[in-house]
This record gives sequence, C-alpha cells and structure tokens, in this order.
Amino acid sequence: MARSVAALVKGYTSFDQHLNVAGLLLNKVGGAAHGVWLREALGAAGQTATVLGCIPKDDAVAVSERYLGLTMPHEQQQQQQQRDKSMPPYLAKLSQLVVDHVDLEQLL
Repeated sequence: MARSVAALVKGYTSFDQHLNVAGLLLNKVGGAAHGVWLREALGAAGQTATVLGCIPKDDAVAVSERYLGLTMPHEQQQQQQQRDKSMPPYLAKLSQLVVDHVDLEQLL
C-alpha cells in the first residue's frame, strides 16, 4: 500500500465531516522507504493528519488468519494453546516495535 493510504484517510474524513483525525499509526510498513512513500502520498492528497508512527511488518507479532476468519473448533483450540505459549514474547516484541517506531510523546 502506498497511495491508497491517502484514499483511505480521505474516504474516512470525507464520509464524516465531524471526524477529526488527529494522528495516524501506519502498520505493516515494509521499511523506511515505504514509510516515506506513505507520508508523501498523504501529503500529496492534502491530508493534514500527523503520522505518529510507521510500525514495520513483523511476523513475530502477526496474528494467524484464514479466509473469512473461519476456523474449525479443533483449530481454535490449537491456536489458543499456541497463543498461550507465545503471548509474553509476542507482547514484548510488539511493545518494542511501538517504542521504536511511534512518537509516544506526540501520541500522548
């Protein structure tokens, strides 16, 4: 996603004129250059919301999914067992990504 981020933001703000988008957190960003492209696309479209952070794509914090999100009961049990085992590292990695890639001062 590059230019389409501007279309999404513009769509939300145009749809609801009372919506005040004060800041954006962009996730699954491919790298520093991708973050620049996203910011440039937003600026070119006249979007004034501040990008507070570009959180990179990282498989360590990805949540598994299936088509339409449908899973069988035995798969749900397996997924829950896996989440129970990996939750602390998952949260540690996610929190480190936020600390490293989000302007927390501006967010708060």
